[in-house]
Amino acid sequence: MARSSLKHDVGIPLDMQRLGLPRDDTWNGERFQVALRGSEERRAVIPWTPAQGVLWMNAGVVDEISLEFVNFHRTRADSPDWTPPEMTHDAPPGPLDDEIEAIVEIYESVLSLAHQPAEPVNCYRNSLEIPRGACERVTMAPGRLSPDELRATLRRFHAKFTHDWQNDPAERNKVAQTLNLGQWWLPNGSLMMLIVMPNRNFGLGEDSDRHPPGLALSLNVAEFFRAGLSRLIPACYDQQAIFPDRMVYSQAQAADIFHGLYDDFYPPTVDGRTMTDPIELARLDWGQFSAGYWSDPATRRGFCELLRELELEAGYEGPFAPFR
Repeated sequence: MARSSLKHDVGIPLDMQRLGLPRDDTWNGERFQVALRGSEERRAVIPWTPAQGVLWMNAGVVDEISLEFVNFHRTRADSPDWTPPEMTHDAPPGPLDDEIEAIVEIYESVLSLAHQPAEPVNCYRNSLEIPRGACERVTMAPGRLSPDELRATLRRFHAKFTHDWQNDPAERNKVAQTLNLGQWWLPNGSLMMLIVMPNRNFGLGEDSDRHPPGLALSLNVAEFFRAGLSRLIPACYDQQAIFPDRMVYSQAQAADIFHGLYDDFYPPTVDGRTMTDPIELARLDWGQFSAGYWSDPATRRGFCELLRELELEAGYEGPFAPFR
């Protein structure tokens, strides 16, 4: 594929920001595909256009990205039959074999980036929270699956929810059955989660009995250490004092400011030990750590003064909220 001309030019506020992928106000219907980077040297290209996606940021630092892929037979970006995903919602699912092969290809591609599995696996959400109780309506994969094992698992899962869909009228109003393919640490300390569900965008019309839902693949990647550091930035300011004139960086300014803070902050020292392992850093308790970090007035003042210095060096000219 040729490189896409699709670009996002957005301002960067200091608080949490949600961006749709692609943004409805800028997308011209151009086909695109997603590349995930697990390290400087390794990346995985997913040759399907996601039906929907959301990117969450704090002060311009990616906190979490979620992508959902459906109707694989019509949304492969390098296919001459490619169709914008939102135009496929009412279409019957494609051949099951094709959907399974698409999920196997994506699974193999993104797990080529994986550093190690996360344990224990959360049932529903890509977080570090320890799952409590039974994972109702969730089938948990036992670990990394071979392509043939994944094909068989997907067939069993599809057969189960199709049987329930066609024979239990209450099924359509229940929480969707879920196949959890695990959580995986990437080398950069991000956590990736893969989930398969029935594609519930289809199956609500008159053909729903004849065409039960196909498969939908959800991929989520969460960042913890850098996102935690980014949340210290708005903690310097009393932003309500200049409401509604919020502080907004350009993308280049946000990048320069954060990289300056990161270079000063990394590696952190916790309980007298310097931490550099990406997974240990991801597990850092930011609630406890930031509370201790801010409890020392000199530390807080030094961080916020460095932030102001970096803002000026990056060319940010205001408005400036007063320090807390």
